[in-house]
Amino acid sequence: MKNLIRDLGTWKVTAFPYTVVAGAGVLMGSRFGVAVNDTTSGATGVVYTEGVFTLAKTTGQAWTEGQLLYWDDTAKKVTSALAAGANKLIGCADKAAASGDTTGDVQVAGQVGPDPGSAT
Repeated sequence: MKNLIRDLGTWKVTAFPYTVVAGAGVLMGSRFGVAVNDTTSGATGVVYTEGVFTLAKTTGQAWTEGQLLYWDDTAKKVTSALAAGANKLIGCADKAAASGDTTGDVQVAGQVGPDPGSAT
């Protein structure tokens, strides 16, 4: 196919907003991805924009399968809490996670935004 510019499963980011290790989440404007390699702030790198990943999660929160999940860019962790104007919707829980778990499995959707039911 001559008109395909890029498969949307990955994205080459020209300037990472902060340093990340391979497998860590990163928010770039209105896109969320998971770093393919260790990448320093300002460097070019590649992120996965879709898929299921085990990511750092906020402890003290239990997740249910299919629950909407958000990225807390300050803590650099996935959370189940929508903080108005702060946390961004990144996908949903692929399976349940206990409140004491430090990681959880997340179906990443690529595009981010507020909870579809909120005004923010």
